[in-house]
Amino acid sequence: MSDLFCPATLLLAGETEGAAVTRLVSSLRDRKVAGVYAAESSAAVRTAETAAAATGLHVHTVPGLADAGADETDDDVLRRVAGEFQAIADLYRGETVLVVASRDLFADVLPRLAVNLAAGFARSGPLEPGQVAEVAVDADGVVIRDWGETSSTSPGT
Repeated sequence: MSDLFCPATLLLAGETEGAAVTRLVSSLRDRKVAGVYAAESSAAVRTAETAAAATGLHVHTVPGLADAGADETDDDVLRRVAGEFQAIADLYRGETVLVVASRDLFADVLPRLAVNLAAGFARSGPLEPGQVAEVAVDADGVVIRDWGETSSTSPGT
């Protein structure tokens, strides 16, 4: 990544509840999280609020992290989510931020958005409840660092 500033690290988590939220919170224990963002869905906000309570942070809602609207194309969704990732990254260069939205949204968008996927990469599907994917975001784009602990397919270089 050639940006003059450090990339932001986004920890992407799907909306979840119960024991999966406990796993999510546990996975953040050793991380210094500087911000918490959530899609506007009630499930995403509840998940983010639980995680934020453990970090002492406030949840910021982001309308652009919603699933596809009725008259949106796949490219519209891709541009919208990429813009939201970039906006969050611009605020948190060199820091780590938790982002909570639909697991399906992340699974659909990231394989097309990431700059580091090998040609034969087949997405491994949505994150499991409570799993976190780690991506780096800067002016050069999105780089997947980790797609949850149980992912059977890993990003290429």
